[in-house]
This record gives sequence, structure tokens and C-alpha cells, in this order.
Amino acid sequence: MTELSKDKRLQLVGINYKDALDNALRFLGRHGNPFDIVGVDGNGRAAIEWGVYGVPETFIVGRDGKIVYKTRGSPHAGQYRRCAEEQN
Repeated sequence: MTELSKDKRLQLVGINYKDALDNALRFLGRHGNPFDIVGVDGNGRAAIEWGVYGVPETFIVGRDGKIVYKTRGSPHAGQYRRCAEEQN
């Protein structure tokens, strides 16, 4: 994610899933925050609506608002960069 955050064609949005916001911000402060925006899903409703199966999960959303790529597990920058380039 840190590598992807350097690509200014992309906007990274992180969603804090069912954790206290202060814990999440402390974690990001300690380990680095690659996100442009950090949201909160305190009750897990957004995860249900997005079809999340487990965390971490990563989505690439195209300019039209449609999900163009989804994966579980640790992100692989090369996959996401190729997908982002196809959207541009």
C-alpha cells in the first residue's frame, strides 16, 4: 500500500473495520498511513454491502464507481498498478 500511495493517479481509501477509531489512527501513526482518506465501518454494515469475505480485502474502483478488481489478503502492487493503468 505504501508503494501504491506514491502513484498520484490513484486515491487510496482505507476503511477501519470494527475497531475503535483511536486504535486505528494510533496503528497508522506507528506503522505509516498510505491512505488519502480513512473511513470507519464500526458495525460492519459497509463490509456486508461491499461483499467482504475477510480482512484484509482490497478493491479497485473505476472512475465510474464500479468495482473492477477485488482480492483478499496482502496487496500486490503490480496487480493493482496494471488494473489502474487499464482504467486510465
